[in-house]
Amino acid sequence: MSSPDFRRRVVIGTPVTPAELLPSLTGSSFCVSFAAPRQLDRCIELVGEEEMLLLDNGAFTHWRQGHGAIDGNYIDESRREIRHLGE
Repeated sequence: MSSPDFRRRVVIGTPVTPAELLPSLTGSSFCVSFAAPRQLDRCIELVGEEEMLLLDNGAFTHWRQGHGAIDGNYIDESRREIRHLGE
């Protein structure tokens, strides 16, 4: 039985601080949270051609900041924002 061809990746979580370090990560994979999207445009520019850009809905951050459980409005808003990126 042959094993699948898995590739390990390092995914850089954002925000990257200090932001001046972002250019040194050109070609990397990134994870951008809806809860902290300020570096999203830059990560779109920098993500490697064979790498990935993960868009997280930020629900855990929302909860950790004391906003309680997320509701349908929060989920709908994050979906709209993420879909907008594909236009």
